[in-house]
Amino acid sequence: MQYLPDNIVSLLRSEVTIASVHQCVAELVHNSLDAKASHIDIILRLSPFYMLVKDDGHGITPDDMRHIGRRHFTSKCRELRDLESIRSFGFRGEALAGIAAISQLTVSSRHSDYRSTNTVTIMNSKEIYNKPSTTSLASHGTHVVVQDLFNNLPVRRRNILGDSENNKSSRDDIVKSVKICLVDVALSLVSEAVNIRFRSDSGLVLNLSVRPDDDACAILTAAYGRSIFKAFDTLSAKQGDVTITGLVSRDLTSTKNYQYIFINRRKLVASGIYKSLSDLFAKYLYFREESSVGNQHRNDLSTTCTANMHPIFVVHVIAPLSGYDLCQDPGKVLVDLENYGDIETTILDSVRNSLSRLHKLPDPYAQRLDADVQIIYPNWESPVFDTAERSVPRLSLEYQAGDLHLSSRKLTKSALQEARFISQINKEFILLTIAEDVGESTLVMVDQHAADERIRLEMLLVDYFAQVLRVQTHEKWSSSSRPGDNDDADFSVKLKCDFSVSQEDFEALAEWQLQLELWGVRYNLGTLTDRPSKAGMATKDLDEDELSVHVTHCPVILIDRYMEEPALVKEFLLQHVYDLQSGDVTKLVASQICDIINNGHTESAEVLLDLAYRHIPRVIVDLMNSKACRGAIMFGDSLSEDRSRKLIHDLSNCRFPFQCAHGRPSIVPLVDL
Repeated sequence: MQYLPDNIVSLLRSEVTIASVHQCVAELVHNSLDAKASHIDIILRLSPFYMLVKDDGHGITPDDMRHIGRRHFTSKCRELRDLESIRSFGFRGEALAGIAAISQLTVSSRHSDYRSTNTVTIMNSKEIYNKPSTTSLASHGTHVVVQDLFNNLPVRRRNILGDSENNKSSRDDIVKSVKICLVDVALSLVSEAVNIRFRSDSGLVLNLSVRPDDDACAILTAAYGRSIFKAFDTLSAKQGDVTITGLVSRDLTSTKNYQYIFINRRKLVASGIYKSLSDLFAKYLYFREESSVGNQHRNDLSTTCTANMHPIFVVHVIAPLSGYDLCQDPGKVLVDLENYGDIETTILDSVRNSLSRLHKLPDPYAQRLDADVQIIYPNWESPVFDTAERSVPRLSLEYQAGDLHLSSRKLTKSALQEARFISQINKEFILLTIAEDVGESTLVMVDQHAADERIRLEMLLVDYFAQVLRVQTHEKWSSSSRPGDNDDADFSVKLKCDFSVSQEDFEALAEWQLQLELWGVRYNLGTLTDRPSKAGMATKDLDEDELSVHVTHCPVILIDRYMEEPALVKEFLLQHVYDLQSGDVTKLVASQICDIINNGHTESAEVLLDLAYRHIPRVIVDLMNSKACRGAIMFGDSLSEDRSRKLIHDLSNCRFPFQCAHGRPSIVPLVDL
């Protein structure tokens, strides 16, 4: 055994410390904030790879400049007990050393107590310049230049930049990730006053002026547009030594990107509190309030709280600094806390109190109905009736007759195909025996409604996906058809639907417009005058009421629901583009599907079904779930033996035979025989 060379050690540690462009920017911006900077400018050029972060902080002394790039050199942590009360963003002395190991790093700084400017240049951990600068900075502060980032990590560089540094899609993704990172930084500040300005190749991307009296609403609207927060409620709570402040929006959105929890300025990640808050919102009939009741028009479609909509909230927690450990996570973010349960309870109680102050049914007609009921019968209490449905009989725990015992076996599809039909039970269930091994079998009960629902759902998904691809199940791709040819009246229908969107939504819809056309949706993006360019939107403060979407075609499967609920089209569009951005749904690449079909891999519908589950928009899957449920065999329907056998046969050929469209079990093992 032997020690690794220093350059390899530095490279390995840097891969953990700096894994992305936005993480590199975040580390440099955090250093500027720790230096009490009031102005931070970030310039990012991806061709060539160049990054500049300059601030007006107190600067670095000439003596300390000699140690720039040395690992674990820091002025923010001096002894072991300091780790129990970290107040600064940085404290490890890892950031600059990590960046210097994978790039050319140049740091020029003038300390507030000195008139001279000193410069250090390090290339891949090797110092190549460390002298007083020939040109002095006009005032105190620090300029950090990073060039050729990841030059000695070619795989990482290709993964970030794509096939080439001129890949527009990859470059846009990097710029967006840096913007999101900077917004996170701005939201984390609770009492600092700082201006953060970010420019990329396309111009000004972000300009945030954070003031101590600003709330999260001002920051989010400055970053993402005024339509993000139209109305909100504030949070304020205190329990013991934990203080909660923040706000929750009365608006819902199609993405989870606007959910933030900070504990002592550090963002909480990988936490169940986010899901708990979303579940709490889902329990309330929480509607998007209209800007003017009674003046609803087509450009202001309200959206109800469905499973595909998400709350917006920003929560700040001030807790004892000794209650968590920052040393273990490379990103210095919070992943767990000592008093996690108490903090979660306090946050949930605070949000619950805020929601309770809102009208559960903001519809004026619902409010009027409540008032009329109270007038007619002021002491009315809703009665609670016992369920009329009989429970499924069970074997008692004392029952021990012969070798009969409760089943613990795992059912398989192959065994289901060999099942032996016994009878229909109570016009609700089908009783079967399944033989797993020679001489061993299991008595199982099939929910006839759940089984037929699963069969219908998979048939609907396969047929719909085949229709999108313009192929027939079990047949080869037709060369005369192309995916996304939406002229077929059976697939896409003309529609007129206009609504306004935020700047962030507008850019997402522009990015994924061609992808949505494959699903039968056609729309035009523009303003009341003319459609702005994406670069223009980044530099102009457009009135967001002018940012609009004009839908001309939609899938025929949505048309009935659209007539009942026009907001469904807007929900469908935004939900799918944000699912594509987050990776929850896979991008549909027609050429790849064509290759799969031409190679003869669709002899069974199972492969096509797997593809459908990865690609079909969630709103359409939800509609198919509902359609399958409504058309399925119901409880009380009498089934002949032949029909029962066919139901079991069709179920055994399903991709997921053991649960219905909504997740309920379709088959339950009873006892081993």
